[in-house]
Amino acid sequence: MTRVPYPRVSTTGSSGGFGIPRSRNTFGPQDVRNLHNLRPKADKSPEKDVVKALSSIAEKLGEYSTNSASWDQEKMDAWKAEYSDLVQTVAIPTLSFATANLVISTVIFFIFLISFNKTGHGYEDVQNFAGNIPGIGNSLKGLLSKVDDKLGNGALSLAIVDILAPISIPLAVATTPILDKWYTERFESIRESLA
Repeated sequence: MTRVPYPRVSTTGSSGGFGIPRSRNTFGPQDVRNLHNLRPKADKSPEKDVVKALSSIAEKLGEYSTNSASWDQEKMDAWKAEYSDLVQTVAIPTLSFATANLVISTVIFFIFLISFNKTGHGYEDVQNFAGNIPGIGNSLKGLLSKVDDKLGNGALSLAIVDILAPISIPLAVATTPILDKWYTERFESIRESLA
């Protein structure tokens, strides 16, 4: 495939590229693929991590349920070690953070939802604000008024949960060690009951 010369632009003068140096090398399709591979990969969602952690635990317990009758003590000890490692390195950290994040987000959601419903503010204020937008205010307010106030307050509370994520996520991280201990005790009690 033909390699196309990368355009050269002077770094000085009136036609210059604002002092940005440009390469005189050629730039072809392989270079584009290399740049594409350098892009950071998107982080997995916490929900997928929780599902994966629970699936791993369920798979391990299923292995015990299906095969343990034929295991000798050495195999049983090996299974216990693998189970403990899986619980400590995957399940507990994932479930602890997800639980803390869910609890904090739920508390924030209901604080704002109850506040909006009690005070009469919230979605109604959004409608009034929309009605004051020049040109489209009346039609926009008419459109928003078709949504029930309680449903609108719920949507607004959910949006606030997302807006407050920079505060709630560090709080969830700080709360995680408490849940780590709780989950550790539960998973270890399961392991001991299977001995």
